[in-house]
Amino acid sequence: MSISIPIPFPYSVEHDPVQNAAWIGSSTGFLGKYDAISGAPIGGPIPVDSDVYKIAYDATQNYVWIIDRGASFYRRYNAITSIEIGVKQAIPSLPLDIEYDIFNNNIWILSDQYLNRVNAITGNYIGGSVSTPNFSAGALSYDITQNLVWMAKTDLRAFNPISNTWAAIIPMASSHANGITYDITQNAVWVICQNVAPFLNVMQKFDASTGLQIGSNISFGPNVPTAIAYDQTNNQVLVTFDLVMDKFDAASGAFIASEVIGSQPSDVTYDPIQNAAWVANLNSSTVQRINFAAPPSKKIYLSQKTNRHVVKRLDNTYTHDLTFGTYGIAKLDNTGLNFSSGIASDSTDIYVCDKNNKRIIKLDSSLNYDSQLDVSSEIGEPFAILWDTINSVLYVTGVYKDRSISIARINSSLIVEKYNTDVYLMEPGNNPLGICRGFLSSDFVISGFENLLRVAEMSTYFDDATTQIITGEEDSRFKGNIKHSNGDLYLIAERRTKVSQLIRVESGYVNVGDSDILSKTGFGISKGLNNTILLFNAEDKKIERYNEKLNLIEDIFVDSGDTVSTDCEEIYGIVEILA
Repeated sequence: MSISIPIPFPYSVEHDPVQNAAWIGSSTGFLGKYDAISGAPIGGPIPVDSDVYKIAYDATQNYVWIIDRGASFYRRYNAITSIEIGVKQAIPSLPLDIEYDIFNNNIWILSDQYLNRVNAITGNYIGGSVSTPNFSAGALSYDITQNLVWMAKTDLRAFNPISNTWAAIIPMASSHANGITYDITQNAVWVICQNVAPFLNVMQKFDASTGLQIGSNISFGPNVPTAIAYDQTNNQVLVTFDLVMDKFDAASGAFIASEVIGSQPSDVTYDPIQNAAWVANLNSSTVQRINFAAPPSKKIYLSQKTNRHVVKRLDNTYTHDLTFGTYGIAKLDNTGLNFSSGIASDSTDIYVCDKNNKRIIKLDSSLNYDSQLDVSSEIGEPFAILWDTINSVLYVTGVYKDRSISIARINSSLIVEKYNTDVYLMEPGNNPLGICRGFLSSDFVISGFENLLRVAEMSTYFDDATTQIITGEEDSRFKGNIKHSNGDLYLIAERRTKVSQLIRVESGYVNVGDSDILSKTGFGISKGLNNTILLFNAEDKKIERYNEKLNLIEDIFVDSGDTVSTDCEEIYGIVEILA
């Protein structure tokens, strides 16, 4: 249920996930802490000299930082006790925004003339003021992926905290920015701008790694955008206007829906705990919590091989909730598995390669047994499996009689439609570890070797495989592959040194990008929701999520024990669906 808190002329609002509180700043000279569930005040109002223009929550110190625009001070408070820490510090000119940088443990303060850096531990300035365009409006957003501080004023700029220089200066559609937010899922920066005549009230999306604009301007006509925030849970961008808040799909930029809010909204922030937006309405003297519909429940399925023999499901919080098979015990019947390897889903059912039993097992989304298919004659030992959304069938690759690589096309009723048991002579110890579509409409790409295998699907059969070199990766072994919706291939490349990286490959089979080092061993890669990539980091024993720019977004499941609920070792396959 949405709530509304009466606040005299609120300027700012910030959600504090540790205390699950909403911190609200008033233009009448106080800071308040409110329970994010009930909206009830926690303690009394905290007086300041003039107003609380912007707020930043600092998770490392568990502090709340504010800028007092009228008095030109910054202050910090203990987020538990609400007691001020240290003494207020002067800001050299009119303050506009404040942002916490968790990587460098700094506070960044933007004013009409300068960008200033503060040590979040001591509360003191670091270095001198950095000159910015002299303008009375502007905003900041910290980008943890590139370790940049983005500033939008009369133009868009990225400040590098390591070199203490501007890394980029980018023109905007209008020379009057009203807000900025960093979107970690798309690795993008969103900016809202205003201009009265002609109407250039727009939103722009920029690639945070290149600075190039993504797509066209999103026009708001005569409607002036006042604040912006990114909602990672629903992968949407929130933009406020007078009396309305619009929601936009962060992947495509498409408009989703509007929410009714108060007059002259001055700030908006996303609250992941309540799955809600908090909006400060200056003229209406209210702060609203607008709840969103619960997002579709995400489920992640993991297959564990060797001596685990299970498929397990992680719920929406990435906590183990269901298992098929008996952990640590190989099974020959319909109650379990014997070396579970590849896994795929048609968004309804789950398909598992039961390698040592030479069969494909079909489960429902709650991991109840449905049916099975013996593939000993068509595939042999199945290793990797793909649900193909183009033909709505399964493609499975494996090892036939320990001598050759096989491939088969199987429909959702587990009927083999075509197969080839001998597309390529197997090299000892090199098993197929992944399968996906290639760049040609008939091509399928199989990994697990020092070069890729390309197999052409004909009308009634599969042709023999040919080898495919990736330029720049002549000494790598590939241990998993997917075809992304952006048209490129993503693979796990294991170097001669046994160090692995996630790489991106374009249509000419050329490496166009590497992630940071992942681990010395391991494989397992799949397409996640919202165009993300899931992979198994074997050395650190965890499932990780990356965006298409090869930037780490989050750790999903980390090993913490040796039970089926806590174990994150020997992962072979990963699949994520909405269920």
